[in-house]
Amino acid sequence: MKREDLKNLGLTDEQIEKVMAEHGKDITSLQEKVNGLTNERDGLKSQLDE
Repeated sequence: MKREDLKNLGLTDEQIEKVMAEHGKDITSLQEKVNGLTNERDGLKSQLDE
């Protein structure tokens, strides 16, 4: 999602800031989940190797 896409939809700068802030929260949450699952996967691989 890009700012210019939101601008083209007719959103104001203030609205765009709010949308981007919420989007950032979602991305951060999903990235934390990915990191947790990656660590879990790597731990399980280590156990299998042992």
